Amino acid sequence: MTDHLAKNTLLTLCCALLFVSMKAEAYGLLFYLFGAEAKICVTVVDADGKPVENALTLATYRQYNWGLVNNVEKLTDGNGYAELVGRCDYLDADVVVKKEGCYETRVEKCFKKMGGDIHVKWGKWHPYGKHLTCVLKEIRNPVPMVVFWRVFMHVPEIGKEFGYDLEYGDFVKPYGDGEVADFYVKFEWDEDEQRKIKTMTMTFPNALDGAYICPYYEPSQLKSPYRADEEAQYLKEFVFSKTRERDPEEGFWRVVSEEQLAEDQGLILRTRTKVDANGTLVSAHYSKIYGRFAIDGQYPETMGIVGGVTTYFNPVENDTNLECDGRPHPELQKGKRQNKKKGSGEAL
Repeated sequence: MTDHLAKNTLLTLCCALLFVSMKAEAYGLLFYLFGAEAKICVTVVDADGKPVENALTLATYRQYNWGLVNNVEKLTDGNGYAELVGRCDYLDADVVVKKEGCYETRVEKCFKKMGGDIHVKWGKWHPYGKHLTCVLKEIRNPVPMVVFWRVFMHVPEIGKEFGYDLEYGDFVKPYGDGEVADFYVKFEWDEDEQRKIKTMTMTFPNALDGAYICPYYEPSQLKSPYRADEEAQYLKEFVFSKTRERDPEEGFWRVVSEEQLAEDQGLILRTRTKVDANGTLVSAHYSKIYGRFAIDGQYPETMGIVGGVTTYFNPVENDTNLECDGRPHPELQKGKRQNKKKGSGEAL
């Protein structure tokens, strides 16, 4: 009797294991509902690529189906490394890295949406241990800057150049409050029955004025480099455009091409330049623009830039510092538009 019971028990266990192995994907669905264990391996480095020890890493794992939030904290070791283990249902986590004297870095990651063979098996996300490298920039020498958020440029006239003043955040008079043209913009509209092309051209007024495209680190509060590069090649013209074509069957317009800054790019500008008799640079102002020049408008008279860029202007002549202190500076305010910041700390 005992042998018979043991055989039946063993047979039942084998059948159960076979069933579970055959239905692993089905069991995976349960973990989508109730959460599976995920691990994010974080390496924290400074702006020079060196490991940062004792940085606080925080992963916020979410279980959307139940409205639960699972916060996991850990300090980095001598190699700048920390492992953050928690439960979530879509391998979705916000990772925040901070340390006193540094700009906060925040990475929003949904690994499931990033593609690849990411799946749930035996209660864990696989591959188990997604790696993430975070750059933690130290706070060096932040200075007051004139900042305008989500700049909107309404086009006064198609096909004509208009000066834009970064210190006023507006076109120069008589089309705005601006006094000095840091650069010129010209909007053009080309349309027929099948194609619609909107173009913005940016040019610069003085011989040594210009800008260069620079990669920005989006997750950090300080996205830009600390300083403008005086030896960079400052280009005199940039052209941004958006082309739409009418769908022959559905009749609606769809974007088919776009000349634009990448998500992790911005412009660093040198403007208001003055030169000596030999053409050597004597003085200049430095600034930065981050974001995409979102060219929009249904008709030429409504065409413009819709809240796509944020501008930072250093009011001190010949100061290449681009590290904004992140505070409102009413004494720098000129014109009608508000020069203000959100919260504390640099946001570019």
